[in-house]
Amino acid sequence: MVSATCPLCRIILVEANSPTMQDLGTAVNSAVSLGAKYVSNSYGGPEDGSDPTSDASFLHIDTAETTTTTQFDKLTVTANGTALATFSNLNHATGYQQHSYSLNGFAGQTVTLKFTGTEDSSLQTSFVVDDTAVNAS
Repeated sequence: MVSATCPLCRIILVEANSPTMQDLGTAVNSAVSLGAKYVSNSYGGPEDGSDPTSDASFLHIDTAETTTTTQFDKLTVTANGTALATFSNLNHATGYQQHSYSLNGFAGQTVTLKFTGTEDSSLQTSFVVDDTAVNAS
């Protein structure tokens, strides 16, 4: 139980109206708008299966940064230390966007996927990664 692990933490519970991706995304957006800096959730559904070796995830980026030219906060997606994608406060958008990355170059290997965020000390940016799936054949 998270409240026992972190008794001084402010915990926000937000539930979706239905199990649709739209309502689940709306619930996560609501949590972020209520002040959640970190969002943790888990739910499943059918996989696409169109690429037998791929990683897919949904990403929501919300920021208080006002610049349109400077990357202050970044999220980097890596596989075995190789950068697959980098996002920043400049990529903020309403709602979730799906991103997929080919892992074909790692066939036959054990792969470690990492989502690493860095943030400066001033205005916040939230990188909310959700529904991450790895499809392998």
